[in-house]
Amino acid sequence: KTGGFDSLGEDRASLLDGLDAELAEAESARKDREAGQASLFDMLGGDEVGVADEDKPGNKQRRNVTAMTMTEKLRYEKELLGFYISGHPMDAYAGIDTAIDSFTHPDQVVHFDDRSTFRLCGIVSNLAIKYTRKDSKQMAVFNLATRGHSYEMIMFPDPYAKEGHRLEDGKLALIQGLVGRRNGEMSLAAHNVFDLESSIPKIIQRINFILHPNSKAADFIELLRETIDGQYGETRVNLSFLVDEQVLEAQTAQSLSFTISGTNFKQLRRHPALAGVRIEAMALKPIDDRRPWEKRQRAG
Repeated sequence: KTGGFDSLGEDRASLLDGLDAELAEAESARKDREAGQASLFDMLGGDEVGVADEDKPGNKQRRNVTAMTMTEKLRYEKELLGFYISGHPMDAYAGIDTAIDSFTHPDQVVHFDDRSTFRLCGIVSNLAIKYTRKDSKQMAVFNLATRGHSYEMIMFPDPYAKEGHRLEDGKLALIQGLVGRRNGEMSLAAHNVFDLESSIPKIIQRINFILHPNSKAADFIELLRETIDGQYGETRVNLSFLVDEQVLEAQTAQSLSFTISGTNFKQLRRHPALAGVRIEAMALKPIDDRRPWEKRQRAG
């Protein structure tokens, strides 16, 4: 499920209008520079004789606009338009998310039994805090947007009391929870919330980089060596070569390991020598949220 456009108050609408104008002005200036053009006042200089700045017709003080990072750009696109244009924040984790996620399409959830544990990574959005009718305890309802789909999730009062402070709109998160099946309907109940970037090195155990055996392979190996030297960690690295449509794994030292992140993985994955990757993630441990007396009864 995906959220629609937010209704904006007058103050927020005014703020966003101003942001639109700033972004449009910056984009216009960029295009002018690329085309080798300049405004009349730019060519004349800033101190024309006889015309004060405030008297210049249509004068607008230009501001130095710092180039936005891709993360900021995507956040503004989502806030202003309700969807992304330039890409998706999860694109940097393409391949990693496939290894982590318990399922990649909503249709696959029907194959999970009631109270099966799941794991998904994505962006938290449409976060809403609600209260139970019986005792007015806080709980949360939100969407988790993966690269391909958006899943509605609920966090009940007990896990919310422990993990709720980690939920926030726009957060890249790793969610662990339980699949619920009741009266023919499916639900996803979130139990644990982790920061995605810091969780990846703990979950991804091994990466096998599959290379084309050509002149660019040496350049990739050098880049990998630099990455390992600068970010040594726990994720094992293996190298293989694609020869006649067969993957031949090379003998690699146990010491080849690094701290994987969205940034360095994206850089390595985009290298022209790379034919593919195989990623191994830690097995998901089942969540047991039964009460102590329920555990004793089942054990007896």
